[in-house]
Amino acid sequence: MSGLTLWLRRIGALTLKELKQLSRDPVLLVVIAYFFTADIYIAGAGIRMDLSNASIAVLDHDHSATSRELIHRFRPPYFSLQGELDSDRQATALLDRGDVLAVLDIPPDFERDLRRGRNVTVQLRIDASNATLGTLGTLATTYAGQIVARFGEDKAIEQMGRLDLRRLPVVIDAHRV
Repeated sequence: MSGLTLWLRRIGALTLKELKQLSRDPVLLVVIAYFFTADIYIAGAGIRMDLSNASIAVLDHDHSATSRELIHRFRPPYFSLQGELDSDRQATALLDRGDVLAVLDIPPDFERDLRRGRNVTVQLRIDASNATLGTLGTLATTYAGQIVARFGEDKAIEQMGRLDLRRLPVVIDAHRV
């Protein structure tokens, strides 16, 4: 018997043993079938993993130029602004009915606190009530986080432009041996 024949017989015996073992565990068999099927479906269906025209409403408690500037950054192709809201109750109702994917909540004194250099928290409420919306909610959270971070960077740069740069501390990079 040649080495190749012996090797093929051993591989065949191991394969048969593993298939028998797999057939004894129906839960594992279902899990394997499900994950391979879902993976093939996602690849074949071309499910997009980017955000496109996600419906968003705004609850602006500040009504300032700065809050409007932030709201304006939530625009197509990523977000579709569905309007401004008057109350928390209205925001919750829209999310519960599934009319919007997200609600951007801007706090009172948003502009004043930013101008004073204070940390300001902006809330984004997401409807993640089912698997598809959960994925979109995660994407919306990520995109919104990037938009707000960029907004914060721009405001910080504006603040630096107003500073008297002659009074800033100087860092001297001196190497000593």
